[in-house]
Amino acid sequence: MLAPCYANKVPGKFPSSNSLQRVMEPTECFTVLSRIVVAFGNDGEDKILEEYRHNLDLLSACLSLSNSNAGFRREISQSQSTWVMLNQIFSFYLKNSEARVPQDDIWQYKIRTVRGISLLARSMITACTADDAYVQPYVESAHRSISSITRVSLAKLDDASLSNNTRGLYMRLISSSLQFLTNLMNTKLGNEYHGTIDYKLAQELLRRIFFVKESNNATLDLQVVENALYLINSLVDNEEFSFTLMDDQETFVLFLSAMLTSFQELSPNAALEIEANKDQDLNPIELLIISICSKIITKPKFVTWIDTMDPFDGDMPNYLKLFQTLIVNRESWSSEQLIVLITWLTKLFDRLNVDNNSVLTTSLNKLLVSTLDSIASICQYEEIRQYISEYHYFVKFLDLLKMLSIKVPRKALKDSASTIQFPNAKSIIIEILTFLVHRDFKVQEAMRNLQGIEVILNNCNIDENEPFIKERSILCIKYLLENNQANQDFVAKLEAKKVTDDNVLSEAGYEVNIVDGKVKLKPPQPRPNPNE
Repeated sequence: MLAPCYANKVPGKFPSSNSLQRVMEPTECFTVLSRIVVAFGNDGEDKILEEYRHNLDLLSACLSLSNSNAGFRREISQSQSTWVMLNQIFSFYLKNSEARVPQDDIWQYKIRTVRGISLLARSMITACTADDAYVQPYVESAHRSISSITRVSLAKLDDASLSNNTRGLYMRLISSSLQFLTNLMNTKLGNEYHGTIDYKLAQELLRRIFFVKESNNATLDLQVVENALYLINSLVDNEEFSFTLMDDQETFVLFLSAMLTSFQELSPNAALEIEANKDQDLNPIELLIISICSKIITKPKFVTWIDTMDPFDGDMPNYLKLFQTLIVNRESWSSEQLIVLITWLTKLFDRLNVDNNSVLTTSLNKLLVSTLDSIASICQYEEIRQYISEYHYFVKFLDLLKMLSIKVPRKALKDSASTIQFPNAKSIIIEILTFLVHRDFKVQEAMRNLQGIEVILNNCNIDENEPFIKERSILCIKYLLENNQANQDFVAKLEAKKVTDDNVLSEAGYEVNIVDGKVKLKPPQPRPNPNE
């Protein structure tokens, strides 16, 4: 879905001719390309404009057949002559791209023709296989040329004198070029993954997506942005590219800014829709941003990068909020991805350094909630729970909950007019602890020995600072008592001293009984199976 093959998709069809309805042979396609090569080399002839119009009709028929007929596409893609002629056309175009007046009629036909040639190359590259190593030099030449054409076309957009028609032609040329580059990134030729990329072009695309306005720079339309994101989505699969990107601090910040801008401005409803778990309603741009960022934040190099960053600096809180939204709403991760995620999330938690001396500011709350919520969302995985226990983050989370329970007093309903203080942090920590104690006797025991049960019980109340803390605390108590007699006895003693609320135990599924003068908890009885 997010690494498309563009072979059968022709945005903006070329002019067709009734005389071209019959099936074209591959040799006729070679003839069409030869005609275009000649036309590009004979600008001075009077009849050249009519020649371009006719060649465009012929090229349209060739392109249509290549998109729809796999056999035809395979045959022309195997021909070295085809690639040679494509590269000749690209070379002619680039040679005159700076000198030619953009509004010139012939030049506009050249733009349309080169777009058609790039669409043909886009189609052909999908037919290449590992057995076609002999065409690799020609494909690499086309790659360099189309990268150059994309850069030149992007620069043309900065010309304020361009007519809307000419600007539209350049936009469509950029789109077709990006589609070729995306298909190329997903093609194997010979024994090598054909992943060589133009890093400067990637930088320029990121800058454009970020809408940096310098000397009247024109922004890209949504179709170009979408195609650029498809390319970037394929690029981040390339280990060399992603490593270089994250090693280049300036460009990586630009990359994150471009993703954030796209998320906030090009898809204003994305956050709402994602948080409502309506992925099926997301548009392609939103899905691409999710895919790209999910790949980046699960690469080992990302751990190194985030460890060098000040979480309070610049747009870092916004980046982390974006990552939180993605992590919370993704349904599955590989074991390798999970380890990367929990490694940088716990490092980030340590960097926040929240302790008794911390000033509980709004900015700290936002960062802490983003970090904790991301951790909570992946605690369902055994690998994460083991990591948290092994590296003693269970104790750190419990200590933080104790501190917040003291420094952020519960806000009663009658105090609703007062300001919300440091919201959501305590309830998310309790959610994490609930995952950890569930059917884990060792952690259940540790919670009792570290006075964790009392802290959870003290949060089994309505708190306007924490809308769901009572429900989460009751669930945590339920799992703390499950199959743990020592914890049940401990809570029973607290009940005897009236330290706990009977309703809390009842909601957790336990009954309070007096047996031989001692308070005992009666575990919930299993419900009868109605099918038996």
